[in-house]
Amino acid sequence: MSVSKKAASDALGDFSRLTHELMNTFVCMSEGRETQSDPQSIMLQIISLDQQLQNAVKKLQEEQKFYAEIENLNKKIKEKDNQIAELTKLLRGVERNLQNVLDTSEENIKSIQRSIKNQVSVEDLIVYAHRVSYVMGESPFEPTQPESLFYKPPFPETYDIQQTYMYSGSDLVKKEEEKANVEPEMTLNEPSWFSFRRHEEEIDKVHEIKKETKSGGGLFDDLDDL
Repeated sequence: MSVSKKAASDALGDFSRLTHELMNTFVCMSEGRETQSDPQSIMLQIISLDQQLQNAVKKLQEEQKFYAEIENLNKKIKEKDNQIAELTKLLRGVERNLQNVLDTSEENIKSIQRSIKNQVSVEDLIVYAHRVSYVMGESPFEPTQPESLFYKPPFPETYDIQQTYMYSGSDLVKKEEEKANVEPEMTLNEPSWFSFRRHEEEIDKVHEIKKETKSGGGLFDDLDDL
């Protein structure tokens, strides 16, 4: 409780007490009884209290103005607090977006730095372009001259691939597979490999016997015809 409110409350209590005392004095005087207090003194006290009450009311009115201003300031402070909270929320969102942009741009910055560090000079590009144009350029048409290797495209064509060992090797494997598929289909009248080998072994034995018995006469002279 403020000082003005306490003073006004005390003054009202005294004012009520003095008013009640003044009314009792008037009653005693009307009945002819002796009064304990002087009515004039009570009236002077009431007037003094009235002046105090008026001053207290003025102070209370001034305090009410201050309280109203304080309430208005509190309301404005709450509004500013809400605006600050919204601004803080917005700044946090901007901070997150900025961090995402920085994280995304970091790789781009590194790529740009690598490009700047490893950049190719214009002279190297010109030299490389001359080399490519030398390989890819068309040669003058000469019917009597064979095609020059310098002006062939930088990749093997179908004719070049067919002339390679890989192509011929695959063709040879294909032929061997076809031959293997045909060889098992032999007739019964054709001699097998084992019978041919056995025949050769028999001829070798006959020649060995001929060499061993050659000094003994013409018993195996007719074997030369074998």
